[in-house]
Amino acid sequence: MLKTMISRLTSTAMFSLRFQRGAIVLLTVTLLLIIVSLVTLYTGKIQTFEHKITLNEQSLVLAKAKSEEGLQRVIALLNADKAIVTTISNSAIVSDGFTAVYGTVETITNNRLLVSLTSYGTSPDGLASVNTQQQILIYPLMFNNLISPLIVQGGVLNEGEIEVVANPDGLGVGKPLSIWSDLSIDFISSDHHSCLKSEFDHGQCSSSSISNKVIQTTDLVESSVTFPGSLSEYLFNIETTDILELKSQAKFVFSGCEHLSDMSYGMIWIEGDCEVDFSTTVGSPSKPVVMIVMDGDINLLDDATIYGLVCSFRSSNSVLSLSVNMHSGALISGGLVSNHALGVHSTTTRVVYDAQVANALVTLDSLQMLANVPGSWNNF
Repeated sequence: MLKTMISRLTSTAMFSLRFQRGAIVLLTVTLLLIIVSLVTLYTGKIQTFEHKITLNEQSLVLAKAKSEEGLQRVIALLNADKAIVTTISNSAIVSDGFTAVYGTVETITNNRLLVSLTSYGTSPDGLASVNTQQQILIYPLMFNNLISPLIVQGGVLNEGEIEVVANPDGLGVGKPLSIWSDLSIDFISSDHHSCLKSEFDHGQCSSSSISNKVIQTTDLVESSVTFPGSLSEYLFNIETTDILELKSQAKFVFSGCEHLSDMSYGMIWIEGDCEVDFSTTVGSPSKPVVMIVMDGDINLLDDATIYGLVCSFRSSNSVLSLSVNMHSGALISGGLVSNHALGVHSTTTRVVYDAQVANALVTLDSLQMLANVPGSWNNF
């Protein structure tokens, strides 16, 4: 009897122990499942959160790209056609589904314009937007106005013939200026002469001259103490040592002048000799050109005309003796600038000052330059 009771108790205890162990295992498994489920949910939430961050970052990048794209589009438009600046007002300059660019224009000193641009960019999903701002300076290629039809660094000798039509107010109202040079100007015992436009138009420049081989008057400013040390700096605000920057800014770069016509415009850089063909017109009174001839002779055949500013430049390391020659009826209407002596060769140089051309050289859209204002760019 006792053995039976002990056996039953033992069986009951073992069953209870097994039940407890089973309950513990079940509880443990349940807890593990709960933990795994929580970890899975947490991981899912983290991944979802990271995915949203990635999408937001992508949206921000796209919005920045749209904003910058719009800004660069407007800058490219201004660079190609400065006249667009006159159309800038309260309306968008460019606008599409995700980009809108607005601008304001402020006139500052010496015909310079400050254009403030704001470009609004939105991502395609509409979740992000960015504003990019940039200021642009539009300024004349000509840093100083053309006050003299002939500006010569190196003086004027007495060979050949130089015919100059003066700026009637170059030295003040009613005070003509024909030639401005850092060294002496030798008209004596030469065929050089200067006159006013009315005498030139009537074919009387040599007979009714201001200065000639008999007399030199104040329209010839020689050995000037105010003559610029660097003509490129005076004309274009570029040091002589950096003159190749002008080449990079030129609208056209040629090895000769056979491509030039009345349709030519802007700044033209010529490497080497320049010969303008018979009866060819380059530019016009209302749309003159700025032409830089580097290390080359200039030769205008019969009745050829260049409207604008012609620069005959010799590089600092060159030993070339350059000439500027014009045949019958050929002339430069505007101005001629030389960084070497003239009157060295038996040639004819004819320059006629034209107030319309001189004014257009600093106001014409095709002769305006564009530059970003340093430190003005930002986006937020």
